[in-house]
Amino acid sequence: MGESSTLSAPSLRVLEFARLGAVRAARAYGLLVGSELRASEPEPVSGVRSRDAVLGIVFELQGEVGGLVALLLPGRARAQLLESLCPGVDPGSDRAASALREAGNIVASQAASAVADELGARIAISVPTLLAEGADALLRRMIARRGGVAAESRLGDTAGRAAARLVFAPDACDVPDGPARF
Repeated sequence: MGESSTLSAPSLRVLEFARLGAVRAARAYGLLVGSELRASEPEPVSGVRSRDAVLGIVFELQGEVGGLVALLLPGRARAQLLESLCPGVDPGSDRAASALREAGNIVASQAASAVADELGARIAISVPTLLAEGADALLRRMIARRGGVAAESRLGDTAGRAAARLVFAPDACDVPDGPARF
């Protein structure tokens, strides 16, 4: 993460929280797809972007830290997750949408819990919002409206292939000061 010396203290805290959340999120997501997954080091993002068609499952953070947490699924990751959860389901069906929202809930709640545990705080997540293809652009606008602070980690298998992306975007005014304890 070589640019950390040029980042502000709040930006460094966002990266620290994103790292904690991504580690737990990777474990939870890996259990859902039946693979051991690892989280990449989070990177600050000014806007989430991808060349792939991406579906997003977005949650609002509520409590001592507000903001957003999102699980972004490129096509292959979405297909793998659906096959693990509901083999043979029509990807465009209500059942598939429900399964994706529930999987996102599991992963996002693990990410939010990791941050809450670190802070000794209460943080809850909202009901999920499922963003269809083009989720990157919609999420970019949502992040900008909330202050534009965000970090992204890739959740990938042991061979380094990215399966999904986790975005942590706390409201800029809600990033606590102080050093992390890890």
